[in-house]
Amino acid sequence: MFRDDLIQHLDAGFSGLWVTTHEEVRVLKEIAALCKTRGVTLFVWSAVRGLTTPLGRVIMAERDPLTVLMSITEQPKPWCLVLCDLHDYVGSADVLKSTAVIRALRELLEQIAGEASVIVLSPKREIPMELEHQLVWMPFSLPTSEELLPCVDSAFRETERSLSKSKRIDIADAAIGLTLHEATVVVRLALLRQETAEGIAEEVWRFKSRVYEKSGLLILNRPAETYADVGGMANLKAWIEARLPTFTPEGIAKRLTPKGVMLTGMYGVGKTLICKAIASKLQWRYVEWDLGRTMGPFVGMTEESTRKLIELTELHRPCVVHLDEVAHQLAGFESSGFTDSGVMSRQVRSVLPWMQERPSGILLMASTNEPWRLPPQFVRAGRLDAIFHVPPPNHVALEEIMKINLRKYCPTALNDGIDIPALAHKMEEGRFTGAEAEQTIVEAAQVSFPKPPSMRDLDRALCTIVPVAHPMTEHIPQLEKW
Repeated sequence: MFRDDLIQHLDAGFSGLWVTTHEEVRVLKEIAALCKTRGVTLFVWSAVRGLTTPLGRVIMAERDPLTVLMSITEQPKPWCLVLCDLHDYVGSADVLKSTAVIRALRELLEQIAGEASVIVLSPKREIPMELEHQLVWMPFSLPTSEELLPCVDSAFRETERSLSKSKRIDIADAAIGLTLHEATVVVRLALLRQETAEGIAEEVWRFKSRVYEKSGLLILNRPAETYADVGGMANLKAWIEARLPTFTPEGIAKRLTPKGVMLTGMYGVGKTLICKAIASKLQWRYVEWDLGRTMGPFVGMTEESTRKLIELTELHRPCVVHLDEVAHQLAGFESSGFTDSGVMSRQVRSVLPWMQERPSGILLMASTNEPWRLPPQFVRAGRLDAIFHVPPPNHVALEEIMKINLRKYCPTALNDGIDIPALAHKMEEGRFTGAEAEQTIVEAAQVSFPKPPSMRDLDRALCTIVPVAHPMTEHIPQLEKW
């Protein structure tokens, strides 16, 4: 709990705190409640309102933080000063003004030690170097399901609609990762658009997914793919099945859940599909990482985005995290100090310890067709539990894949005398992947539409597909040898 953490820091004698948050209202409520119970006067400063009380009474209509920092000592102690917009002044392009504000805050913290406190609220994590040893950083986490449930209940009361508590909890779970304000308004919106509990939860989930996709940090999904959509990969399926009990809440609590799996194989063999199917099998959330999208143009932005990515991922436990083409995402790691001032190196060094120490209930699934390009420390035991090579499917798996896709695109064709085993053997000889087998059926269905494709249509379509194995002829032996 943030309030307990705040009490402990203040009781220990810390006079300055730097709280990272986008939810000023929530934090101020926590601080105001604490100040009230302790008989401490609370002052809040912002660049618009100046110095005010929590109720909005203006103490000093001064928008310059330098003046406020120099005059606040005139107020009788004990007091707590919350600064809402200070990060824009201590990082100002006006060096003289920035230096003066930093100096004023340093002197104030030394002067009030043990008698009063200063709390800086900022969406940014970086504390100015001059204040690093006087301000203690504290994160303010996004609300949990339990904290979101009252806003769900309130929205239902406003619309005079009723729903069982378990269904309301499902809606609160769907809103995890949003701020309290975002969750409140999106639940109201969902109530206007949807009638069923499932529809409301899905509406909330879609809104949250759009928010995250826009931020570029991660992509959230609740995949519909199942094992029935995946041909072959019996070894990986059996490996997951043998460990299913560890994916339960009891297994997660005992930290027995597998940490990660890496899949190697050329393009189109179904690595992404099986990751989604496993998430569906476990009934876990599915999260896609793209580390390239966390890169920022300014110093510290990449590291901050990576920390945010990890925080949001942990909020959505239990979940399957997929790093597609991970070798490309980590490309440049070895030369990072020469090509990008070490940004990629620092990012990887943030991710690697997390892979080792991350909370239970996160299954990391990385996939690549160039595993030899990965840092050796990425694939060591303790960070990944197993590595599976996914070769092009054999004729048995190709038959299964063709049946799956014929049912998907043209189910009546299954009864039209199509020789699936013969097609599967031809595809195996050509080293077709699952994606190419599917495209063969799509191509044949497009040409024959509105009639179902015939054997002749499928034969012709097969001849038009150039398997990815052909341009990767030299690459495949290296992949299989690894």
